Amino acid sequence: MSQLIISRLIIVLFLYSIINGFALPLKEEHKQFLMRVLIPLHKVRSLGVYHPQLAYCIVQFLEKDPTLTKEVTIMHINFNLFV
Repeated sequence: MSQLIISRLIIVLFLYSIINGFALPLKEEHKQFLMRVLIPLHKVRSLGVYHPQLAYCIVQFLEKDPTLTKEVTIMHINFNLFV
């Protein structure tokens, strides 16, 4: 396993606790982090290594702010992630 994959896995695992601690309503910078950082991580070839953790982080965002669901779904479609 490459060092880059391990570092991504560690970062995603670390995000669990950070996202869980976000106050409501979510700040705009937290929403931007979801859209600009977490969602694009689905395009990485090594996704299989950390996909469950990444999906959990995204679900945490959607549980905190369900209004993000439409935008997250559209971004996934635009990335052709459902194909």
